[in-house]
Amino acid sequence: MDTLHITPTDDRYTIREALQHAEVRHVLLELPWEVEKGWTRRLDYEVVLREVQRRDLAAAWAVEDPARRPIAREVGFPVFASEEEAEAYWDQHEQWPALRAPKSAGPPRNPWWAEPP
Repeated sequence: MDTLHITPTDDRYTIREALQHAEVRHVLLELPWEVEKGWTRRLDYEVVLREVQRRDLAAAWAVEDPARRPIAREVGFPVFASEEEAEAYWDQHEQWPALRAPKSAGPPRNPWWAEPP
């Protein structure tokens, strides 16, 4: 298990890039109080989720801010209140809870402007 500490200058794209180079399958993403900007919209977590699903990673979040936890949980990530809580879970189970995110729907069969068959 590897922990990726998010800094105040990180955004969803820098975290996606970091996950592209992750050498382990199990990742804990730690979002501390010090990160004031970003991570307040579903899209922030969805971009990360797509990379996690694409690389078949097992990921969880440790989010100290209680206002941001529900957003990550709504997207489908397992969420812990602190890095210590996440590590205690890891020590006991040696895996993260499963993602609860829906599978990608994929592209539509026909463009929205096409006539029905």
